[in-house]
Amino acid sequence: MTGSLNLPNGNTLWLEEAPKGLRLQPVLGGARLELSLRTWANQATPQTSLLLSATLLVGQNPSHDLQELALVSIQQAVNVTVAPNQTVFVGHVSGQALLEAEELRAGGALWLVLRGLRGISVGGDPVGFELSSGGDLAVEVLSEQWSTQMEKVSSASYIDVMVPVTDDPELQKAAGRLRTARSYIRDGIFNAVAAELRQALDAVRVAYDTRKQAPAIRDKKSRDRSVLERWMLEVEDTYSHLSAFIHDDEEAIAGATLDRAQAVELVANVAGKVHRLAADRRAQLI
Repeated sequence: MTGSLNLPNGNTLWLEEAPKGLRLQPVLGGARLELSLRTWANQATPQTSLLLSATLLVGQNPSHDLQELALVSIQQAVNVTVAPNQTVFVGHVSGQALLEAEELRAGGALWLVLRGLRGISVGGDPVGFELSSGGDLAVEVLSEQWSTQMEKVSSASYIDVMVPVTDDPELQKAAGRLRTARSYIRDGIFNAVAAELRQALDAVRVAYDTRKQAPAIRDKKSRDRSVLERWMLEVEDTYSHLSAFIHDDEEAIAGATLDRAQAVELVANVAGKVHRLAADRRAQLI
């Protein structure tokens, strides 16, 4: 989309989204956000340069249900020229805001909307603002682009369970499966999550021998089961749950599909179990 800013003497500064203009960089407590636009004017005025700022909103629709994401401004004044310039708006996005934006996206695209765009000449004279599309300048960020940028700041993403893998090849492989499952959620490919998580859980099942132990544990009354035994049953039940989305040829589970909420729940579940295995091995408990 394209917007415009009214300048003195009847001149106009035009603003237009640039291809793949979003960049995220990890910083303490969140991410540095950069949003690139192209700017040019009807007439060149060499003595005029501008500082711009705005509130950046985010949502699934550019016209309603938008949430404030960050305050943004340009770091270098814009020269008013006929030739296109690259203008970069910069702001800080908190980890919590990234978490909420990722949940809001639900595996799809997002809209970033510059609202309340303000321009001030370097000399201090105020300039008016006018956009052709209802007062906002909207930029669509496709799913693939957002996912790529989020990978750069994954410590601020909506789910991260730290797995101390050290040099254990089994744990390294399981952690890799978890990362792949998380990327599938970001891309909206929810059913593919099940196979990755089930394979990640294999390391846990082998280490605690849950498949062999489970039948004898189930024969016990609930009150006679230890905490570890109850947890081992949970491991086997999670494995069975994941299998429903892989082997869906039985009548009771025919056509079973994962939605985003279930996929997020299962990633957290399996990540926690892999974390426990890593911690127990580090403490030489297993």
